[in-house]
Amino acid sequence: MNKLLKGSIAGAAGIALLMGGAGTFALWNDTAALSGGTVSAGTLTAVPAATGSWSVTHGSSTSATTIADINTFKIVPGDKLTYTQNVAITATGANLTAAVSLAPGSITAATAPVGTPQLAANTALAGFLNTTGAQVSAVIQGTATPLPTAVPQGTTNATVTAVLTFPSGAVGAENASKTGIVNLSGLGLTVTQN
Repeated sequence: MNKLLKGSIAGAAGIALLMGGAGTFALWNDTAALSGGTVSAGTLTAVPAATGSWSVTHGSSTSATTIADINTFKIVPGDKLTYTQNVAITATGANLTAAVSLAPGSITAATAPVGTPQLAANTALAGFLNTTGAQVSAVIQGTATPLPTAVPQGTTNATVTAVLTFPSGAVGAENASKTGIVNLSGLGLTVTQN
């Protein structure tokens, strides 16, 4: 081995020994406690504020007739049922906007023995009411802006409107729903942050 190579190996070994003997290179450091405080989650709730009411319009008419008892009302093709309810919406938290929709399962076919014509009629009527754009909208009282919109902090009243349309015009298709019965006892509003 030549002297230069031996010298390089010895120098590297010496540096390694010095580093090992002295530990790691240390730099001064310190920590400081930051007063970050706490954060808590807000909430978004909807609670019915009063009993709702049903009304009906037919065809292109804009004149609504109040329905005294929805349980005895007989819907026909071309009818548009409207349910109106005041709901208290409570919002706590910055930057909240919300949209409303009809809760899943709000319109279901009434139960009947399997295989009976009545079950088929119930299913057909529920299908018409579900697939033809059952719509829900809500307007915060005092504003003209339908949701979704910024939700005021605290509790505000909103007028919620659910519209169920039984279309007419599909020749013969409506016949399958004659005498059909749907269950609206699950009619529900979903308020969702968006």
